Amino acid sequence: MVAAGPGRSGWRQRWADRQNEQRRRAFEAAFGAWQRDGDEARRMLTAAQTFAGLPADAVPPYVDLGRAEVAFLVLPGAAIVELPDQPALPAPGYTGFSAYPQPAGPPFAGPRIDAGTAVVTNRRVVLYGNRRREWLYAKLVGFAHLPDNRTTLMRVSNRVRASGLCVEPATAASFRFNLSLALAESTNDRAGFVAHLEQQISEHQRYRPQPPPVAMEQQAPMTARLGPGVLVAAAVTAILLLCGIAVALAPPSPQTSDTPQADSTTTTGRVSSALPTSTPAAPPTSPPPVTAPTTPPPTATPPVPSRTPTAKPAPKRTRSSPTPKAVSLCGAPSNPYGYNYCSRGSRITDPKPDICSYFDCIDNFWNGKGYMIECDDGMVSMSGGRQGSCSYHGGNNRTVYDG
Repeated sequence: MVAAGPGRSGWRQRWADRQNEQRRRAFEAAFGAWQRDGDEARRMLTAAQTFAGLPADAVPPYVDLGRAEVAFLVLPGAAIVELPDQPALPAPGYTGFSAYPQPAGPPFAGPRIDAGTAVVTNRRVVLYGNRRREWLYAKLVGFAHLPDNRTTLMRVSNRVRASGLCVEPATAASFRFNLSLALAESTNDRAGFVAHLEQQISEHQRYRPQPPPVAMEQQAPMTARLGPGVLVAAAVTAILLLCGIAVALAPPSPQTSDTPQADSTTTTGRVSSALPTSTPAAPPTSPPPVTAPTTPPPTATPPVPSRTPTAKPAPKRTRSSPTPKAVSLCGAPSNPYGYNYCSRGSRITDPKPDICSYFDCIDNFWNGKGYMIECDDGMVSMSGGRQGSCSYHGGNNRTVYDG
């Protein structure tokens, strides 16, 4: 094997070294996030198997527990939300609980009518605020954890409107776990809840991040041979060259002469643009007619055939026209579709076929069944809203929008 020398294969090896370092960091971040999620799920499983409730000294004296009633959680900072309509909610139970963090959806927009301390027991949920509000499990007919990772709705048979509790994101996992465990305990189905967690832990093992392939110097693209400074200089040179061509093709300034002038639409027809660069000036109300000469004018340039003017001739463009301001993509790669990280537009469930030419897509991008999101390592996935999304890439970062 010939040793690498300057200008031969040294740049390829440097490219491979950079790629391998980036892949190593991305793998370590993904594996760390996957391991932390697994540890937290196993702690929940242990609590589901052994937790018997809070000790008596951990329950505030104003909590009026009944006979054989046990408190599972005391949580300050909860708020009551109430819905004016009557949405259909799933049947109450623990099957909607996930031991693993999910991407947060849009926040719940319902009104908050009271706030205080929430207490979860093996019989009910109570909020002690300006007045006491409770949801008895025996009267529970609808139950749902909303995807905002904050709100849980509960419909009981003794109230017309559905209501629920909204908690802080940092305490949402604990609240939902203890409430699911309390619901299972109230129906003597703790073993079913334990089996539910064990199944999720087993499924999580399938998403264990795998070490990335090693980048070889033979895979280095030719563009890697040029340093960033050379690429920037080449881009600046190309822009200046294009600007020079545009100036050369710009129409000359109008001169006072006896020579008939060509229609402005014919002259400006040399330059095409998808968007106007300035707001056109208002055309004259009654333009004078233009008559084509019968013989060529005595000049060195060939005659330009005239056109019959329309009622509103297009105004000439000037070289001083301002350039339209670019739309911010909030850090997203430049792309012709306006995909952005600005929360502008809607979530993308059907991306353009060539979007991976602009974004750095994960290997199984087109196998995703959710919406487009960016992972912590900068790559994008189509598994937004799905369990295990970005699990090999450091977890979820932010949503991509199409506006």
